[in-house]
Amino acid sequence: MMRFAAAALVLGALLCGPADAGAADLRVTVDGLRSDKGHVSFGLYDQPDKFPGRAGVIEGGRAKIEGGRAVFVFRDLKPGRYAVSVFHDENDNGKFDRSLIGLPLEGYGFSNNAKVTLTTPPFDEAAVTVGEAGATTTITIVY
Repeated sequence: MMRFAAAALVLGALLCGPADAGAADLRVTVDGLRSDKGHVSFGLYDQPDKFPGRAGVIEGGRAKIEGGRAVFVFRDLKPGRYAVSVFHDENDNGKFDRSLIGLPLEGYGFSNNAKVTLTTPPFDEAAVTVGEAGATTTITIVY
């Protein structure tokens, strides 16, 4: 009877699988930071029409800077396409500072190092595919 109970528990565990099956991590490294002051703020997006607006952020975070580099991991994501935006909140005021005419006063960047021309890059240029094994991306900050 004891052997049957143990076998049933093992079978049940195998059938149910882990609670986060299908979830993966996206590790984002930001380099090229000009100082270790402040933090790097991260925003994750999954909808092209809401990238990179504040309302489109599905998850955010902050990371300390050490040696001109910061790392943040978005955990337990469903496989799919995501884009990331970052900025160096050098004065640690919690916002992306701009000049009176709207020019950035702090460093910024996007996944795939998608380029900013006259406007922010489209989602497709910044998109990273996260599979079941997860993904990594490196963003070089622009000042």
